[in-house]
Amino acid sequence: WNATEAAKHAGYSPHTARSQGQRLLTNVDIQAAIEGRINELSMSADEVIVRLTNIARNGLTSSRLRPADVLRALELIGKSHALFTDRITGKLDLGIDKIIIELKPDGRTEDSGD
Repeated sequence: WNATEAAKHAGYSPHTARSQGQRLLTNVDIQAAIEGRINELSMSADEVIVRLTNIARNGLTSSRLRPADVLRALELIGKSHALFTDRITGKLDLGIDKIIIELKPDGRTEDSGD
């Protein structure tokens, strides 16, 4: 993820690696290769859900997974499906008083202070 280090790794001199790395990043073929590699490494939302589902299902029959891992996978799946809601109970006081301003026919305003 660092052009200078990549240039050094590719065999460029440590003295010119920075400039060579920046130059190489402007190469269309290299940009395409980087984008392709990022796409290989990235996961879609569907793939994440599939993997979490596998952890949850296999955890029920496997001794390799800890119960906490299985519960966490189930929790994340539930959240992705909006199965849980956070509830706040009680009175919410914002500390803001209602102010009503009336416009009089002669153009004056009056604050009711309610």
